[in-house]
Amino acid sequence: MLHTLPQEPTRDRQEISLLLDLGWTLAFTKSWTDLEAQQAYERALDLSRSADSDVRLFEMFWGLHQIYLFQGKAEKAKTAADRCWLLAQQSGDPELLLQAHHAYWSIYHWFYGSAGGLQKQYDHAQQGVALYDPAWHRSHYLRFGGHDPGVCAYCGLSASQWLLGYPNQALASQHASVALARQLGHVESTAMSLDQLARLHCYRREPKQVLEAVEQAEELAREKDLPLDSAQMLAFRGWAEGQIEPSAVAVAKVRQGVAMWQSMQQMVEQPFFLIMLAETEERSGRTDLARQVIAEALELVLASGEERFLAELYRLQGRYWLAGGDRARAHASLHEAIVIAQNQQAKTLELRAAVELSQLLAAEGRQGEAQELLAPLYGWFTEGFETVDLRAARELLRTLAGR
Repeated sequence: MLHTLPQEPTRDRQEISLLLDLGWTLAFTKSWTDLEAQQAYERALDLSRSADSDVRLFEMFWGLHQIYLFQGKAEKAKTAADRCWLLAQQSGDPELLLQAHHAYWSIYHWFYGSAGGLQKQYDHAQQGVALYDPAWHRSHYLRFGGHDPGVCAYCGLSASQWLLGYPNQALASQHASVALARQLGHVESTAMSLDQLARLHCYRREPKQVLEAVEQAEELAREKDLPLDSAQMLAFRGWAEGQIEPSAVAVAKVRQGVAMWQSMQQMVEQPFFLIMLAETEERSGRTDLARQVIAEALELVLASGEERFLAELYRLQGRYWLAGGDRARAHASLHEAIVIAQNQQAKTLELRAAVELSQLLAAEGRQGEAQELLAPLYGWFTEGFETVDLRAARELLRTLAGR
């Protein structure tokens, strides 16, 4: 159990409690980007400078970290998470420590990739899994994020494992997340875990499996009126249908899902949704529109610092420059994608960019250079050889070797 206030509440304490309840209710029922929710947490923090417990102070900083995160204010979110970490360390409370890890793996999910954020996300999520005990922590969703921290820890672990180059471990972690959420019987956590399962299958380029996850998540979103989940599932459905059979209808679904997400002022995740839109446009034969979408996404990333999929954006930009006949720009973009992925330790994205650059080199008669680029990278992987990405790399290496 989380600690309770050690003494009878003063007037300030009563107001702080009311403000925290208000901030939490607004964030949970409306959005974590809600301005009134932010103001409630900030007002509570102002009052806490004269009176409050460490646990209440932790709740304030945790709520503000979440609000700033979804507003795309990375530095403010990180500052609030740092305060959570300090308070957890000072208190020695393992429950606060779990939520401090939770704050960090959420931030590193989107930001600070070039500063080792991907490995940090993995480390904090792994610690979260180790600390989590459903008997003690299943009630945490009532104060922290509206979802179970154990379910979220497995999601954070899965997302980082896929990027780090361990696609099979990523799938196992995500299935563990779904299983835990179903065991707990918590609808919001189950919906989140299914959202992440659909996302992982999208990462792995498995449209049929995306649709299977989407159908389960859509049912929950309708049942509980979860607008953010509905927006994501519509975009995922459009992407998956467009990969299986390109159509204007599939493009329209992705566009509608992206528009719904943007209308709710969600500042994070937009680059990834725009990647899905670009890929769906490309599949429908509209490469020029796809390139415009990627240019828009790059502007967003460079302005916000949400660099998780920056390497992927440059890879797609290179792909579309090549489709338009501009080899010089294609080379530059693909090289940039590889450098970014290497800096982030994102082996999966590095492999994708290396495959496309190797194909370009081979088309220019530079098979030796293509082999030198791709063979060591492919040799690094120890699992996932059945995935689309590794199959593509293997087949290209066989072609380059003349087999």
